[in-house]
Amino acid sequence: MNMLTTVITPEAEKYLEALVAELEIPKSRYEQATSRYISLGEWLHRDASAIKKFDPQVYVQGSFGTARRSSRSPSAKNTTSIP
Repeated sequence: MNMLTTVITPEAEKYLEALVAELEIPKSRYEQATSRYISLGEWLHRDASAIKKFDPQVYVQGSFGTARRSSRSPSAKNTTSIP
């Protein structure tokens, strides 16, 4: 078995930390996305919705750029994740 050992130099670690900081999505953008997911859920439950009777559930994606997670997650077997 070929085993590789990865060594990250202090310089590389500093570079990667700076890169992560540069790429991190601002809290305001996360909040905007959360608001839009909530709005979509409300729209799908409006009286004129053809799918309201199926009680569609919309959850904020936990993978939205950072380690932030939704406090709710799908638990039913018949769930669909829409990125």
